[in-house]
Amino acid sequence: MIIKDTITVLSNTPKLLRLVWQASHAYTILMGFITIIDGIMPVCQMWIGKLIVDNVVYAVKSQVPTDELRKLFVLVALGLTLVLAENLLQRLRGFMEETMNEILSDHSNNLLMSKSIELDLAYYETPSFYDKLRIAQAHGGDQSIWTLQSMFDLITYLINISSMLVLFAKLNWFIMLAVVFTSLPNFIVRLRASREKYVLHTYQTPEGRKSGYFTDLLTGNDYAKEVKLFELGNYLIEKWKNIYERFCRENKSLALKEGVDTFLADLSSKACYYACYAYVLYKAVLQDITIGDMTMYAQAISQSQSFMDGIFFRISEIYKVALNVSTFFDFLKLKSKVVNIADPKPFPDSIRKGIDFCNVSFKYPETSNDVLQNLDFTVKPGESIALVGENGAGKTTLIKLLARLYDPTEGNISIDGINLKDFGLSGLRSNIGVIFQDYAQYLVSVRQNIGFGNVDKIDDLTKIIESAKKSGADEFIDQLPQKYETTLGKLFDDGVELSGGQWQKIALARAFLRDSQILILDEPTASLDAKTEYEVFKRFRELTKGRITFLISHRFSTVRMADRIIVIENGRIIENGSHVELMRLNGIYARMFNMQAEGYREKAHLTRYSYRKETIINQGVRHEARVYNAVNRID
Repeated sequence: MIIKDTITVLSNTPKLLRLVWQASHAYTILMGFITIIDGIMPVCQMWIGKLIVDNVVYAVKSQVPTDELRKLFVLVALGLTLVLAENLLQRLRGFMEETMNEILSDHSNNLLMSKSIELDLAYYETPSFYDKLRIAQAHGGDQSIWTLQSMFDLITYLINISSMLVLFAKLNWFIMLAVVFTSLPNFIVRLRASREKYVLHTYQTPEGRKSGYFTDLLTGNDYAKEVKLFELGNYLIEKWKNIYERFCRENKSLALKEGVDTFLADLSSKACYYACYAYVLYKAVLQDITIGDMTMYAQAISQSQSFMDGIFFRISEIYKVALNVSTFFDFLKLKSKVVNIADPKPFPDSIRKGIDFCNVSFKYPETSNDVLQNLDFTVKPGESIALVGENGAGKTTLIKLLARLYDPTEGNISIDGINLKDFGLSGLRSNIGVIFQDYAQYLVSVRQNIGFGNVDKIDDLTKIIESAKKSGADEFIDQLPQKYETTLGKLFDDGVELSGGQWQKIALARAFLRDSQILILDEPTASLDAKTEYEVFKRFRELTKGRITFLISHRFSTVRMADRIIVIENGRIIENGSHVELMRLNGIYARMFNMQAEGYREKAHLTRYSYRKETIINQGVRHEARVYNAVNRID
């Protein structure tokens, strides 16, 4: 089983080498050349060592040792040259590996990020995707360079061991065979340990992400107030500690098992070394080999065993890395379902017929229930639509389908009679401006925050200021230290934190900068007070005349400004009409509107009552003061 598993996993090695080759051709070739030279160095050094020992013996026995001394000096100088050359190669290889590490890490991260922005939104809404992404990020570039290093080391060891075979052929080929077989137990132990570590790491990944989340809760600025106020610190630390301690127990258990297995495997390896060493001594005593031969063979046995261990160790390391990197390549193989067709149609310069939802149904991946069911309606050019319904009714999902972040499970959506799937994704999305309820707060400059709405205009300060004025953000931006170049948030030096309402105005400005034919506002003003929201949308109507607009809001004072209101319940359209028409219908919309209006009336009544009560109290206080002053005057 483990051999079959190993072959399957090692099939990723060519992909890794191809990744390295793509990152840098020159460095890969140069490292290959250094590897070959590095492989023949040990046998050359051992041969020089043998010649030195033999020449010493000859010099001692010689009547005229001068000639032997000259040879010794030449051999020593040659040995020194080889040592220095090997040292230089090692330094050069270390430098190149360090450089390649940076190049390959950048290349791998670029591949991951490019794949991430290519993938559908659906991937980002499944936990299994984040497990795969985390492993891919952890074992992409770094693991790839380690595989490269291991591959070159493996080639070096293979050249080393091949040259040793030449030496042992003269003595006894059985020695080489014994060295190979006694190194196998260590190899099998390492393979099994690598597999078990990978399985354990994969099993621990979901809980590891949870542990990281607890760390974020304890150290992140977004949660600091509630963590302190609700005294959550000790509770969250305990939850983190439980995961950490369980990981420690599991890792310790696996390390202990690996240690015992490695110790037993080492016993056979050491026994083999001393048996072979005894055989060499025996041959030297019988004078079948010279003292130099004995020295060389003793060294060769030790190094051969080291080389065989190195070969098996590198194979096991490549296996371990390939296990982890397999997730990296699996991630790169992920395919998007929302893609461009072969010959997409251009988006119309001006929408003339409108938008048609034709029997549209949708269910999220890995779920069985439809979020939207048989939606069937048309939006005319320039019409503003308000989507109303309880949380979870499917309002935000509807606009995700319109922006083609998902494709409908059934039915289709068309603009001017053309299916959304027939438009290029870039052309479609550049004509849709969206601000979602969970809009992003980018911790960059104000200019960039707004400019992200249309990166082509990110350096056009005039357009950015115009968008800020449309959203009302210009009022507070002008008060910031560096105005539009002020960094927002407290993550970086000199950053300025904004209130929730100010952040929302920045997000609105971002949507206005898009200058698109379709505008979608999904609860964009939840942090604004009712009066400010009304003013924003009153201005919004003026600024969006002639454009199709979708508005999601729970404030009916804002909703009633739309040309048409669509009421969604459990993924179905149950009411559709203007504010007046729906109030006359006296259905769900009218009931929700009246409930909210009653709440405002009660609030207004309580405000008036509090005002009258305060007035009476103040009048009583003033009366008591007048009486007190009169008494004092009498006194």
